[in-house]
Amino acid sequence: MKLLSKSASLLEKVRADIYETTQKLEDLKREKLSREEALNNIDRFIASKAEIFDRSAYEFAESRHTTDFRGFQSHVNELGFDEFTKSIDASPAFCALVPEAIKARITAAMDEQASYGTPMKDRPKIKVKLEGQLFKLEQQEESIVREMEASGVFVERRADIVNVLLLILLDEPQLEAAA
Repeated sequence: MKLLSKSASLLEKVRADIYETTQKLEDLKREKLSREEALNNIDRFIASKAEIFDRSAYEFAESRHTTDFRGFQSHVNELGFDEFTKSIDASPAFCALVPEAIKARITAAMDEQASYGTPMKDRPKIKVKLEGQLFKLEQQEESIVREMEASGVFVERRADIVNVLLLILLDEPQLEAAA
């Protein structure tokens, strides 16, 4: 009876470790970018806005030039039946003229508000490691379950076993019987 109690508590610990490892895998999927990757996004944003401004510079050389300049991206928004307002987005001009100031301000706000994650390039290696741990834990779990079943105790298997087919294929008695 003491052996079953020990097996049951070991099974409980292994299942807790499985849950923790599964959570780590899920967290890895939803993790935020690293600070370096976030800074690269800021650089791309500033460059794309500055490009809008730069692409619009030709307008000054056109004979039909008006006071509107696409570098300040005008947007007409409908408010009601006959009412319109014109909003101006000056971000392309600011990003073209003072990109470092824009980056410094966005970076400061981001650092104040955000937490950062593991770099994307490191995630596949971490994922493989966690999946390997999960497989070993599930093998250990199955071994404990079979040991308990051999002692006459029914143990319900988890419905969310990730490696169920591999566990079946790696079942040593089946492999030996097939040989």
